[in-house]
Amino acid sequence: AQSEAPPSTEPQYVTRVLTKPTPNSNLQSRRLDVLEINYTARYGYPPRSLDLPVYDSSLTRGTGRPYQFVLGSGDMIPGVDLGLYDMVPGEIRQIDIPPVLGYGVNGS
Repeated sequence: AQSEAPPSTEPQYVTRVLTKPTPNSNLQSRRLDVLEINYTARYGYPPRSLDLPVYDSSLTRGTGRPYQFVLGSGDMIPGVDLGLYDMVPGEIRQIDIPPVLGYGVNGS
């Protein structure tokens, strides 16, 4: 008899749309677009907790401006890139990124 694999306890990759502008825009982000984003990066588990420690934020970087980068160019960790495709201007997302798509299991 074959046994089923136990359910994974590894953190999963999840993208949630928190705010979508109305009416929907036909302008969606795609690879090599220049994006400007405000972000707050937290670490820990469970990922949806707003009580987790913040390790980086565009709001506290000292520039007073959103972070600008090229989508899909490798400027951001893979999990951020994946979570920002097909966004429309003004949309707000929450992205839960497992270590394999972030800084690795050891956080390097």
